[in-house]
Amino acid sequence: NFIFRTIEFEQMEHQLFCKEGDDQRFYEEYKEKAMNYLLRIGFDKEHLRYKDHDKLAFYAKAARDAVNKEAYIVLDIGPIGQLLEPLGYLTFDEAYEMIASQVLMVKDDVDAVLLETMTDLYEVKAGILAVKENSNLPVFVTMTFESNQRTLTGTDPLTFVNVVEGLGVDALGVNCSLGPKELKPIIEIILDNSSTPVLIQPNAGLPVLKNGQTCYEVTSEEYAQGMFEYNFTHKFCDEEEQEWSNK
Repeated sequence: NFIFRTIEFEQMEHQLFCKEGDDQRFYEEYKEKAMNYLLRIGFDKEHLRYKDHDKLAFYAKAARDAVNKEAYIVLDIGPIGQLLEPLGYLTFDEAYEMIASQVLMVKDDVDAVLLETMTDLYEVKAGILAVKENSNLPVFVTMTFESNQRTLTGTDPLTFVNVVEGLGVDALGVNCSLGPKELKPIIEIILDNSSTPVLIQPNAGLPVLKNGQTCYEVTSEEYAQGMFEYNFTHKFCDEEEQEWSNK
């Protein structure tokens, strides 16, 4: 089972199912077809090449050195794309091994691991354990919530906070899903109950399809205004910090 994520919208995925043992052959065929498509629409072959996953940290470090040598490099791991048992067929151990293999590949070249766009708290647990038991890297976790204030598999914000804090994450929060204003009630619950630093990365609203193109209807001004409306200051307990944060 392969999952290829599209550029237009990261949660849109193409899945290819094949018989056990045929996965590498199908993967090679997919790469060949993808390359032929790019050549057919006009890309120069000299500018196209395949990159091994174990080289990705190298390019991230090169980009960091070229732009800001003090920047941090984060291994960004998204959802596996299959539901874990009992909702799906993927076992907890299989999910653990998939994430651990990625961590082991680049753990000496990155500064932290971000598990993002997660919808299944069971997969989140597998990911946190995979990072902590195979590296000394800080681990951040963000889940994506629906308008009913739950993830796709039913996790509410308070349960999310309690579980991941119990597992010892270094930061937690929300990414993707809704826009800043729609996520505000969810963020407030997280801020009110978290003793861990909180990450907030909303979408520019839900994507819509217009004339065959994926678009986001929230403008940059609306996005910025929505972010400013969050009550970040109530996490401060020191009066001096409270005064500084309100300036």
